[in-house]
Amino acid sequence: LLLFTLLASPDKTAWKFSFLVAVVTCYTSGNGFFVLGIGMLSFVFQKRWRHLAYWLGFTVLLSALYFFGYESTRTYSTFEGAPAPLKDKLFGFAAFLGQVCAVHPKITSPEFIITCGFIISGLAVLLVSAGIIKLWKIFVRNSQLKKEHYFLLVLIQVAVFVLFSAAILSHTRIEQGDYQAAIISRYQLYPTMLIICIFCMA
Repeated sequence: LLLFTLLASPDKTAWKFSFLVAVVTCYTSGNGFFVLGIGMLSFVFQKRWRHLAYWLGFTVLLSALYFFGYESTRTYSTFEGAPAPLKDKLFGFAAFLGQVCAVHPKITSPEFIITCGFIISGLAVLLVSAGIIKLWKIFVRNSQLKKEHYFLLVLIQVAVFVLFSAAILSHTRIEQGDYQAAIISRYQLYPTMLIICIFCMA
């Protein structure tokens, strides 16, 4: 959230500080590099082409340093030879987003959480699409972004990041019919951020 805010800000100090925050983000979060890519939306919609070029170069350099000598560890599935079908991955995606609705021990059934997840993801995609269309119209008219547009730009990027994170987790960790990997307390911050974004964009 901090990095997206810094990248969207036209302030020069914020732009310089964003490089430090980007390094910290990538070395503390498994999805940090997605933030670098998504953050480029700020430069595109503001037509900050020189900053975009600098950021691309920085991203390549940081990626090279991070992955130099990197050795991945193989993970073994409990269902060897039987990867989770698309249906289970979609349900896992929804479970990841819907876990924020499990506010009471009596309403934690997978069916309820998955249903909430599909509703949340549908609203998020709808509002993000509407926001991008709004910013695109401003981009085409060569108009300057206003303060509320900077806020919208940050909200869009946060929402896209959460949706990407949900998709990655559901693809890599969901086994057939087992959605518990997506319903873990340490992940609840992600769907909570998405709910806040939906509320602010609505």
